[in-house]
Amino acid sequence: MQNRSPHEQHGSFGTGGTTRGQVAYQRGLSAEATAARHYEQRGGKTLAMRWRGSGGELDLVTKRDGVIHFVEVKASDNWTAAAARLGPHQVERIQGTALEFLAASGESMDTDMQFDVALVNSAGVPKILPNAFM
Repeated sequence: MQNRSPHEQHGSFGTGGTTRGQVAYQRGLSAEATAARHYEQRGGKTLAMRWRGSGGELDLVTKRDGVIHFVEVKASDNWTAAAARLGPHQVERIQGTALEFLAASGESMDTDMQFDVALVNSAGVPKILPNAFM
């Protein structure tokens, strides 16, 4: 028998098993792609996906009609459960990271922007909450 780490012996990291984290990661990627398509179908242009700054990560940044949308994407079995996964500390982190994005991208701090939340249910259907942080 090959020597394996304790994690591999339990199927956590082996080639045959998947972890809850891997499933959640893939679900997040799929939800973010769904949200990006939603904005693009309505004339938005994707500026960034999973943009990482020193203060955190922005799931999706789009621009439409001169307004930059910073979109936090939450996926769960239903929209209510997805919405419950967003807390006040995360809102503050997203707002700070958005300012960092503006500075790094050369956009003016006077740029019109809004903070949206995209909730994606288990059927892959998005529900967008515009200006969710107001």
